[in-house]
Amino acid sequence: MSDLALSVQELAKRYRIGAAPVKYRTFRDAVAGAAVAPLKRLRSVLSGGSTILSDAEVWALDGVSFEVGRGEVVGTAPARRRC
Repeated sequence: MSDLALSVQELAKRYRIGAAPVKYRTFRDAVAGAAVAPLKRLRSVLSGGSTILSDAEVWALDGVSFEVGRGEVVGTAPARRRC
């Protein structure tokens, strides 16, 4: 039997900054967003911004690999004594 309990290869995690998930969008919200989008784009161009509206991406992890052996403890704080 192997002494290996966990093996992780090439783990990656990406966060999109500014992209809040939309839980519920009504037809009215969609129409209002479509009407305002060209104005936002024009304002961005006039202020010297990009014409492409995209969210920033941050890679918190990229290509992380590790192994944990049987009986090993990972990521725990030392136990505190209660008085």
